[in-house]
Amino acid sequence: MKSTLKVNKKVDADGNGSYEGSNTEANSLGFNWQLDGGSNNTMGSTKSDVSAGSHQVSESAVSGYHFTGWYPTANTQ
Repeated sequence: MKSTLKVNKKVDADGNGSYEGSNTEANSLGFNWQLDGGSNNTMGSTKSDVSAGSHQVSESAVSGYHFTGWYPTANTQ
């Protein structure tokens, strides 16, 4: 069974704990994501034909920003 995966990014540009920006700002800052160490994908893009099982999602590091956590937005199993 194949599925799809979409990664969205929220950005706290001023460091105050509130997310002011999202995918558009993240992409302009140079953020991108990878599935299982593969090629770069823009934030907000969807990867199709993802096989069932465990996978690793990672993101690029952008100077001046740090990762705060992952959270699911939908479970369609």
